[in-house]
Amino acid sequence: MNKKPLTLAAATLAILATPVAGRDLPTVSINISDLDLNTEAGQRKLDERIDITARRICRSGGFDHGARKAEAECRLAVKMKIAPDVKLAIANARQERLATIQLDAQG
Repeated sequence: MNKKPLTLAAATLAILATPVAGRDLPTVSINISDLDLNTEAGQRKLDERIDITARRICRSGGFDHGARKAEAECRLAVKMKIAPDVKLAIANARQERLATIQLDAQG
C-alpha cells in the first residue's frame, strides 16, 4: 500500500474558479495510507475522497446558474489536476505489490 498522501494543488485553480477567486485556495492533502489502490474498491474510495475534497474547496456559496457552473468547472479542473498524481499512486501501489510478490517468491 502506498503511504504517501496525494496533494491537490488547489491554489493553481484560482483563475479557473471564478466564484472563489477572491480568497486563497488551500493546498489540500488526501490521505491514501489506508487504501489498497490495487483494488477497484480502494480506487473508488480515492475517487470519492477527491470528489468530496473538490466540492469543499470549490464551494462558493452561490446558488445561481453562474455560481453552480463555476463550481462545476472548478471541480473538473481539480480532478484534471490531480489525475496524474492518482495514476502515479496506483502505479506505485502496483509496483510495490509486484516487488513484494517477487520478494516472497525468492525468499
